[in-house]
Amino acid sequence: MKEASKMIGVPVGTMRQWEADLELTIPRDEIGRYYTDFEVETFNHIKAMRKKSFKNYDKRFA
Repeated sequence: MKEASKMIGVPVGTMRQWEADLELTIPRDEIGRYYTDFEVETFNHIKAMRKKSFKNYDKRFA
């Protein structure tokens, strides 16, 4: 998660909050969460929307 956080440019806590708020399903294995290119792109999209002040975004845009 830490590596994905660096790639996206947001704190780990922010990623966890977005996961909870948007009910995102993040793949997990025996070690924990892992992020594919799809998840990283999803978070980058959310970040861009937040930056543009879209306050009513939801998971159908993810």
